Amino acid sequence: MYAEYALSILSGEITSKNGKKDGHDHPPIHPVHYVSKTDIEKAIALPNAWKIYDLIVRHFLANLMQPALFEKTRLEITVKDEIFDSTGSVQKDAGWLLVYPFETKNDKLLPLVEERQNVDIKKITNTKSRTSPPKKLTEAELLTLMDKHGIGTKATAPSHIATNKKRGYFETKGKSVFILETGFTLMDALNNSVPILVKPDIRARIESLIQEVENGEKDFEASLVEGTTLIKKMYSQLTLNKNELVSQLAGTIRDETVVVDKKNYVGECPKCGRVLRMIATEKGRFVGCTGYPQCKNTYSLPKAGAFNILRSRKCKKGGVAVARVGNKYHWAVGIGPCFNCDMEKECFPPEIIGACPKCDGDMFLINITSKNTRFLGCTKRCGHTQSLPKNGRLTILKKVCEKCGWRMIRVKELDKDAREFCANRVCAQNSRQGSRK
Repeated sequence: MYAEYALSILSGEITSKNGKKDGHDHPPIHPVHYVSKTDIEKAIALPNAWKIYDLIVRHFLANLMQPALFEKTRLEITVKDEIFDSTGSVQKDAGWLLVYPFETKNDKLLPLVEERQNVDIKKITNTKSRTSPPKKLTEAELLTLMDKHGIGTKATAPSHIATNKKRGYFETKGKSVFILETGFTLMDALNNSVPILVKPDIRARIESLIQEVENGEKDFEASLVEGTTLIKKMYSQLTLNKNELVSQLAGTIRDETVVVDKKNYVGECPKCGRVLRMIATEKGRFVGCTGYPQCKNTYSLPKAGAFNILRSRKCKKGGVAVARVGNKYHWAVGIGPCFNCDMEKECFPPEIIGACPKCDGDMFLINITSKNTRFLGCTKRCGHTQSLPKNGRLTILKKVCEKCGWRMIRVKELDKDAREFCANRVCAQNSRQGSRK
C-alpha cells in the first residue's frame, strides 16, 4: 500500500535538508521495514497499534515527497472608494498530501472576472463584532520561541518548561499556557529591577559560544573569557539593584497575602496603588497601606464593633470601601459613619413595610442588637412605632396584606412552626391569629 509512494520518491533526487545548526536531536521515529496490518495485530494486542504504525510510515514518506503546490489568487473590488478583497487558492499538485491524508487543504474558489470589470453587488452585510485578545501560547509555540531566541536546545528546552511549571510560574490548561501570579510577580520584579536577567540575549550568546566551541569554530579559552564577562555583567547589575528587587518582591508577596486574607483586606490604595489592610495595635485599629514606609496613607476606624467590609458596596462620596459595624450602622473608609451622610438613604434604602398610619411617611424595620430588640419605625420620625416579636427569625415577604396593603412578615421560632402575620395594629387582620405555615 506504500509501494507507489516509495517508488515515486526513489525515482527523483533525494537531497539532504540539514539546517544551519546542530540541534542535537535524536532521529524521528521512522519505519525500518514493511509489515502488514496482520503482522502488527499479531505482534501488538492493542486496538490502535496499526493506526499508529500507519501514521508513522505516512509521516516519514511525506517528509521525502515533493511539496504540495497551490495557485493563489487575490481579488480586489472597489465600492465607492472602499476597497474589499478576498483570496482564493486552487491545488495544482498534491505532492506530499497524497500520502498524508490527515492534513486537509480545500480549494477556495473565486468567481472568474477580468481586470477593471464591473460586477454586480448582490448583498451588503454589516457585521458587528468585537476584537478578541491574542490567543494564549501553546507549549509547542513556546518551544518554537525558545528555539528562535536561543534559549536552551531542543533537548533541554522541554525540561526548562517542566521546571518552571513545577515552581508554579505557569500552568497548562489543555494545550494553552497560562502565567500564574507567582510568574507575573517574578517577571515584573526582574524586568523593573534587573532587565538583563529577563532578556534572552546573554543566554542565547552563551548557548552560541558552547555550540561554536563544539563545532571547532571558536577557541575554548576565548569563549570562556567572553562568557564569563557576560555573566559578570549580569551579576553586577543584580548586585547593584538587589535592594530594589527584594523590596518589590517582598511588597508584592505581602500584597498577595493581604488580598487572600479577606478579613483584613480593604481595597486598593488611591495614593500608590498598593493594598490597604486593617491593622490592629494596642492603641486601636486603623487602615494602612502595605507600601509603608514609602506610602504613609492611613484611615481611621470606629473603636468598637465587628468591622465587615461589604465587597458589593461602593461609596458614592468616594470612600475607599464600605463596611458594616456590628449590626448597628455602616462606615465609609476615608469618610466616616454613613448616618452622618446625606446620601445614606440613597445608598441603604430602608426596607419599607407599609404606609405610616400617623403621617405620610413609611414604616421600616429597625434592629437594635445591643438591646436585643426590633420594631417598626417611621421614615419621617413622627414617633409612631410598631412592636415585633423579640424571638425568632423575621422575613419580610413580598406578599401584602389584603386589608391594609402592608407587606406580610414571617417569623420562625425554634421548635415552632413558622407563622405569617400583618404587623399593622390598626389593621383588622391583626386581630386574627397568624396563619400557620
